[in-house]
Amino acid sequence: GELKTDGVCASTLVLMKNGYVVQARAFLDQVQIKESKKEVQLHNEILSSFPIKVLQTASTVDDIITAINEIFQHLDAYRNRNNYPVERIALLARAAARDISDQLRDVLSRDIMIVKYQSFMDRTKNTERLFQTYHNRSTKLRSDLRQRELLENRKLERDYKAAE
Repeated sequence: GELKTDGVCASTLVLMKNGYVVQARAFLDQVQIKESKKEVQLHNEILSSFPIKVLQTASTVDDIITAINEIFQHLDAYRNRNNYPVERIALLARAAARDISDQLRDVLSRDIMIVKYQSFMDRTKNTERLFQTYHNRSTKLRSDLRQRELLENRKLERDYKAAE
């Protein structure tokens, strides 16, 4: 980030050369704080707009399917942004999978032993579609993340070779 720019390196070297080691460290700390603030703002942005409430309030399998689609639309939007780390998106997707599983269990298990058969069938009729939706969306996201990571690695290799 900003720490690797020529201006920051030159300023730090001038300070250190003239014996201002404490000031050089303070300068670098200030730049690191700015970078950290940007990172925190980015994480806060994705988490504050994450559509988890839709999932938490889902009371039917169809509601969960809607939540899955909203969650993956949100993750796709950040997947396309190069400044959000691939690993973080993958972690969010895994956490969402656990929440989806928990919510599905809650929706399907309500009064499971005393519910009438037809009511049980109505409650579970779209579970296959739910699993298919989740499978399709998560497979596409994983594939897209792998592709993005591959492209980023190739760019790093080109930059490294150009710097030699």
